[in-house]
Amino acid sequence: DTVDHYGGKIPNLAITMGVGTIMEARRCLMLAAGPDKAEIVQKMVEGPITSEVPATALQMHPRASAIGSNGTWPVAPRRRARGSIAPKAST
Repeated sequence: DTVDHYGGKIPNLAITMGVGTIMEARRCLMLAAGPDKAEIVQKMVEGPITSEVPATALQMHPRASAIGSNGTWPVAPRRRARGSIAPKAST
């Protein structure tokens, strides 16, 4: 549940943006932290483009990058995404 996900505290501020608006950006940077994000990050980079995982649309963005902390990238991507998403580990 949301409350459990945020350690008992629900954020009081959030930014929402549609996929269309994101895709219009000149550059796109996706940040992910922690091993609990590994599965969804892998789907974003390697999975089929689907509305079930909206971040997969970034595979079509010509200047998208993703940065993840240790443990976010469970395995090296088997192939480069259709766009320019390239995983980079943060230090």
